Amino acid sequence: MLLNLVFDDTKLRLKCIVKLNVITTSLMWLWYLYMKLITLSIQKLQLVYNVLARVLLQQLRISHARPLLRALHWLPVSQRIWFKVAVLTYKIRSTSGSAYLHSLLSNHISESTATLWSAS
Repeated sequence: MLLNLVFDDTKLRLKCIVKLNVITTSLMWLWYLYMKLITLSIQKLQLVYNVLARVLLQQLRISHARPLLRALHWLPVSQRIWFKVAVLTYKIRSTSGSAYLHSLLSNHISESTATLWSAS
């Protein structure tokens, strides 16, 4: 009787572990696909920016886009997204305009217990 309880408990734990691994693997795969889609969308948008820079500066199709973007003072798309998020975060933190958005942000203060070499 006791052996059956232990065996059943072990089978139940094993089933739970297998199910958890399947769920975790599925979530990791979905996250990978999501990030891949975002990356592809940003790359396509960057191509549009490159073409627009060439048209505005009347350059040939074979000319490199990076110097053209610099001449227009444009950031690459991925950096522009990070910049917009940073500016929006700064505006929310520095003004008291939107309490709802301010409540969504949380402080991340690093409380490291390690001592730095420069501190000694």
